Amino acid sequence: MNILLIEPPFERFIGLRCEWYPIGITSIATMLTAKGFVAYVYNAEHDNSLQYINTEVYLSRYENYTRGLADAQHPIWREINEKIAQFKPAIVGISVKSVKIAAALKVSEICKNINRNIIVIAGGFHATARPEDLLKSDCVDVVVRGEGEETLLELAENVKNGIYDFKAIKGISYKNADGTISHTPERGLINPLDNIPFPRRELIFDYDKYTPEQLGWIMTSRGCPYDCAYCNSKTIWERKVRFSPLEKVIDEINYLKTTFNSIHINFMDDSFTVNRNRVLKLCSMLIENKTGITWACLTRADLIDDEIAVSMKKAGCIKVDIGIESGNKRMQQLINKGIKLEDVRKSSDILKKHGIFWTGFFMMGFPTETKEEILETLKFMKEVNPNWAYLNIFTPYPGSKFYDMVEGDKLFQQQNNINIYSHQSPNNCFSTNISRDEFKKVVKLMFKEFNRHNSSLRSLLRRAYSKKYHRNPKQFLKDAGKVLSWLRP
Repeated sequence: MNILLIEPPFERFIGLRCEWYPIGITSIATMLTAKGFVAYVYNAEHDNSLQYINTEVYLSRYENYTRGLADAQHPIWREINEKIAQFKPAIVGISVKSVKIAAALKVSEICKNINRNIIVIAGGFHATARPEDLLKSDCVDVVVRGEGEETLLELAENVKNGIYDFKAIKGISYKNADGTISHTPERGLINPLDNIPFPRRELIFDYDKYTPEQLGWIMTSRGCPYDCAYCNSKTIWERKVRFSPLEKVIDEINYLKTTFNSIHINFMDDSFTVNRNRVLKLCSMLIENKTGITWACLTRADLIDDEIAVSMKKAGCIKVDIGIESGNKRMQQLINKGIKLEDVRKSSDILKKHGIFWTGFFMMGFPTETKEEILETLKFMKEVNPNWAYLNIFTPYPGSKFYDMVEGDKLFQQQNNINIYSHQSPNNCFSTNISRDEFKKVVKLMFKEFNRHNSSLRSLLRRAYSKKYHRNPKQFLKDAGKVLSWLRP
């Protein structure tokens, strides 16, 4: 029985090159394949013919997504139709992030137009937080809430055996004959993760068109123990962290090196250094096994110290991403991130001292934030001077505390459009302390200043140095093309 898992398009309409593969649905496909199903992943975001664009260009092209949704003859939709029709799936699973609701519903419609008997299943963060947003469509049959591996496997086995009564399956929502929606009891988190096989990239359609680095994304853990007000991670992970065995992590790295020549790894854990001793052990194993890789990770400012930085660098770490969000003390308290600005200053000093390239992630437009507080973030960014600075515009993701905070506000009702759930949407304005027109002006100023910071010769040279091009000269030529494309207005 054929099962196709789809990552719907969004940024591809905008023209942004996709540098990743969908880890979650590839993990599910791997599990299904291990149980005898013919399961593949179709990443409709991926198109290596696209260029690298900076955030100012991104904002200027954002409405291309809305126009693409309305154009039934758009080449992307025609490609999706062709892929589904050729594969002839019995089940299609669609990964649904909040910003991709409309695209996901369009994919489900395409499925049913091809064959009304295809069972269309939606899953992911938005589907878990608001299953009714998907089930209101006649083209979505079932929503998987929470982690998908075990639930989708159980659904697939039922369909294979001709059983279409799903009420005994935990962790799903579905429509009844009268149109009402039923929710089965929650399914517990998968624990331990030992028996979940790492994602087999060969199950991705056209995987040979991905670069080694695009396939080199790894999650060594699931979940985050923190409770940031803007984040909906707990919708699925429940603020619990579960770790994969380190031996399994080394096996996945060796698989990537051997099969795809991936020598740079992006660890995609929510807070990579949350378990300090585990990270130190992993670093020792990377050195002992002579993996020879370089790698990057994401963590928090209060989870960096000298010993961690030294160990990570010796083990091949060349970049650390740190979420900062705001340079204003009131906003830091409001977002409940649990860090102090002094933590950021200290982690910045440590990473610079040990020669590790670091990126600072910032956000603007929080509920009640003022223009002056936004500009404090710009001032703080320049003070800590990250090697690269990334700016997001706040959006209230369903399942987050801020979503509950603004859901009843007039501003939210004015903007409650499924196309704006993006932290790069120029349409977002959820602060009652700044007018929409003034906010747009500040957005333009902020992105211009952040791009100016990233375009400085010092930032570009530091980024180049961190890549260790002497070990991979071919990568230098590729990245030089990236930079030229990114700098193009």
